[in-house]
Amino acid sequence: MGTGMRHLKKMPRSASRCLSPTSKGASSRLLALFKRSEPGSLLVLAASLIYIVGSFLVTVVFNMPLNDALAAATPASSEGAALRARYLKEWTW
Repeated sequence: MGTGMRHLKKMPRSASRCLSPTSKGASSRLLALFKRSEPGSLLVLAASLIYIVGSFLVTVVFNMPLNDALAAATPASSEGAALRARYLKEWTW
């Protein structure tokens, strides 16, 4: 088994990884909420919410199924090699 595949199989699987974009936008959301009377604050709030929802959906719809398929594949098989090639193509565009 290749080093990369071993590493991927050992990676912890948790919902907190899906929610990391939520923490990245927290400061802008809080600032927009506390400064509601400032011009553009609603725009900042809307943009941060779109970012959170978009990041979460991309992770759930595209990334997690690809990671699950890669983790389930046998690395030495032709299916494993094809999945790895697909993984690299889609993740390193």
